[in-house]
Amino acid sequence: MALHPDPSITSFDENLNHLLTEKTVLKDAVMVPEQVEEQEVMGRMGLG
Repeated sequence: MALHPDPSITSFDENLNHLLTEKTVLKDAVMVPEQVEEQEVMGRMGLG
């Protein structure tokens, strides 16, 4: 992972790593009471 020489500035790699880590945590935490179709999920996320 690339680090910026100035410790007060976060590098692109650090930001991307943080974003992907948070996304994985969110994915693992999502619980639904019943089976949901992929199309419905994508629609709710504004992707379809």
